[in-house]
Amino acid sequence: MADPFLAPFIETVRAGTRFVPATPAWTKIDAHAVPSIAAQQVATGRLVVEVATAAATTGLNAAFAE
Repeated sequence: MADPFLAPFIETVRAGTRFVPATPAWTKIDAHAVPSIAAQQVATGRLVVEVATAAATTGLNAAFAE
């Protein structure tokens, strides 16, 4: 490892650790695939970025409000 400071972080990522926000709302957001659906809608051309992200924002805000 070239940079000993980064070694613990690199090892954690290589071990397959998933980094997720530390909020109980993330379970609902992840279960409903809110960010993934927005990305797919844009990638497939179903929606433009502005519309897909606006819908995702609505879903995220609803999850955080609960």
